[in-house]
Amino acid sequence: MDDQGHGTHVAGIAAGKGFAENGTPIFGVAPEADLYAIKVLNSAGNGSWDSILAGVEWALDPNQDGDFSDRLDIINLSLGGITGEPDSSLARTIDHLVEEGVVVVIAAGNNGPTAESILHPGNSRHAITVAASNQRDQLAGFS
Repeated sequence: MDDQGHGTHVAGIAAGKGFAENGTPIFGVAPEADLYAIKVLNSAGNGSWDSILAGVEWALDPNQDGDFSDRLDIINLSLGGITGEPDSSLARTIDHLVEEGVVVVIAAGNNGPTAESILHPGNSRHAITVAASNQRDQLAGFS
């Protein structure tokens, strides 16, 4: 259940399969992907860094047996909150996931486009940080 709506939006971009109102097929960029919803924020889109860290750690070892072979291949964090913090426990954990072979994609945030506007955890050293685009496929004014 997505009580905030943003996760469903992002999941649709990633792995959506469906039809527009006029019957035209619509597909996400990876329509055959399996999705796992890891709820780390509340219905208002707020949460703690500890809950986000727990979700990221779960992605590396879903059954918590110490064997990372069942890890998720790709995780997306469409969230961000503060500037700085590239050495936080969350950023270090994200970098560890990448070292273990997980592709980690994180939103840059909505404070741009200015110098040093990428929000944490998008400033993790080994994650792929992405900005938003507008309907003309240009950098969105807030990204």
